[in-house]
Amino acid sequence: MFVRGLSAEFRERGEEWENATLGDFLEAPASCVEDSPGWYPNVGWTMPGGGDRAFFARVLDSATVYG
Repeated sequence: MFVRGLSAEFRERGEEWENATLGDFLEAPASCVEDSPGWYPNVGWTMPGGGDRAFFARVLDSATVYG
């Protein structure tokens, strides 16, 4: 699973990450979502349609209490 891979990478090299604190890490996806309408065309990609942002939000919210 991708998220487990990120977790393992953080344990191994988290000090090298741009967003090495939880607060900074959580702020980063918010910025990515806000900037994506301009970012996608700038890198030559097509903005994906739809997407289940509600699912992503529920996952992040659940992570505050899930152990």
